Amino acid sequence: MFSIKKFLKRTLVLILFFQASNAIAQTQIWLPAQITTFTSWVRGYYFTAPTNFTICQLYIPTDATTSGPQNIAVVKFTAGPPPAWPGTTNSFVTLFITQNNPSATPIPCNITVNAGDVIGVYGARTNNCVNSYGTITPVTTILGNNVTLYRSGMQNCLSGFVMQNIWAEVGYDIGRIYMYINCCQPPTLGNISGSLTVCPNS
Repeated sequence: MFSIKKFLKRTLVLILFFQASNAIAQTQIWLPAQITTFTSWVRGYYFTAPTNFTICQLYIPTDATTSGPQNIAVVKFTAGPPPAWPGTTNSFVTLFITQNNPSATPIPCNITVNAGDVIGVYGARTNNCVNSYGTITPVTTILGNNVTLYRSGMQNCLSGFVMQNIWAEVGYDIGRIYMYINCCQPPTLGNISGSLTVCPNS
């Protein structure tokens, strides 16, 4: 027999479940809005991690171009931040790279970051590297800690080259790559028990 009480109870729990899943599934660090674009070579940003966390998804926003594959790389610098242009460095390890990725959604990854790591995030769309630029040295938040993002890049397009000869230009616009941290598997929905009171006109 159909029970309106059980139906409403399960519906309410499912709504709360999916809201909670979306809330804990991922956290996208804030980035400034696009202010201009650049096409040719890949750009991005570097920062110093204020705490331990995991990068679990990466995504190139579609403000600069709504089509084209994604090219994204994440590196950890091993001798301090990259030098100011025209200086460059190859003192880094590549933690993640995807080239000419046709995904139209955030790309999963599993990158462990420890407090004090100097991390570079780079990315652009299409095979000729269309970059979305944001404002100079924006301050974002990672797990409640303020973090400054500094412009960085290389003089090659990531669609055909791995990261190399990386430089910094801290007084110029950053390349915008969405970074999602601390993604969790949604909890499993189990059996529902207990009573539920539904009040008319509430």
